[in-house]
Amino acid sequence: MSIKYRELKNCPWCQKNDLEEVAKRTDGVAILRCKNCQVMFVQKIPFSLKDLYGKDYFEKEFQENTKPIGYFGYQKAIFQNLLWQTTLVSLVATSPGKILDIGCATGEFLETMQRLGWQTFGFEISQWATEICRKKNLKIYQGEFENNQLPSASFNAISAWEFLEHVLDLKKNLKEIKRLLKPGGIFFFSTPNSQPENKENWLGLKTSFEHIFYLDKKSTERMLLEIFGTKPVILELGDKKETLVGFLVLGEKKPPFNKEEEKRWLKNLINSLLKTGISINSLIQIRLEILEENWQKSLEKLKEMEENWQKSLEKLKRLEEKLQKTEKEKTDLQNILNSVYNSKSWKITAPLRLIYKHIQLIIKGRKRHEENPEN
Repeated sequence: MSIKYRELKNCPWCQKNDLEEVAKRTDGVAILRCKNCQVMFVQKIPFSLKDLYGKDYFEKEFQENTKPIGYFGYQKAIFQNLLWQTTLVSLVATSPGKILDIGCATGEFLETMQRLGWQTFGFEISQWATEICRKKNLKIYQGEFENNQLPSASFNAISAWEFLEHVLDLKKNLKEIKRLLKPGGIFFFSTPNSQPENKENWLGLKTSFEHIFYLDKKSTERMLLEIFGTKPVILELGDKKETLVGFLVLGEKKPPFNKEEEKRWLKNLINSLLKTGISINSLIQIRLEILEENWQKSLEKLKEMEENWQKSLEKLKRLEEKLQKTEKEKTDLQNILNSVYNSKSWKITAPLRLIYKHIQLIIKGRKRHEENPEN
């Protein structure tokens, strides 16, 4: 399907037009930075996002020297992502509540959080991924999140894992997240850490060309502070600090501790994330339970299909028997007709039957004339 694009002339965050090119992707499209607010974004954006996120998006694999769009190695990344996502939420949130996962894909995070006691909801633009989630009996809203009609102050927590970089209007999406959070609610997020200065190794220049915003730690902190009025906690994770992971608490005007305490807290949090506070064994157990349940559902569905198949076979057998009976009756009738036709009496009386037929026609004609003499 052909995607139509338009070129940006103004910054999508502050609307200023003082822009500079900081890098160029391997597909030839420039990455721009606004000199006013320092936000980075791609020069060309699609008119609509809905056509980008079909089945192919979740099934493509990354290859060097290509021009790919897609969630590369999605299935392989699920378990690794769940380790730090569930750990972060469990460490920061004091108790389970209602959580909304924006860009929930095929729902693995929601399934896992259900097992940890949370009441889960998802929002997903992809119709294909939404159907997968609904087959898992997950509560999913389908469409572009910025146009949601959900009631305000509905959730104790909202997560947006690898979501912020995909949207057309980042400011509007963040305002919607703020609107939907309850007072004291927690916003969890992650996004690729854009490093245009390290152009040689920056993966953003080679892949994931559906990304619209290119965020770094400073710009992300500044934007979240502007919208939420709350300073976020942001970590740079990965061997090359390629991923930003963070959270903020709505209504918390000041950091919960001074700089020294914050450093110690962040160090402990990073250590916990590295050690996976939700242990690998417990997460494996949760995933195995989910897979076993899905397997049982598949077996039940297969059994139901088998029963329906047996019923269809029985019905087909009855139809075959009925057809055979009809064929026999047809054969018997044909034999009777042949017997009558070949009989001598049938041939002898044939002229008499013809004369009788003509006499009947003459009588009917006279009756019509008597009833309508004018005709």
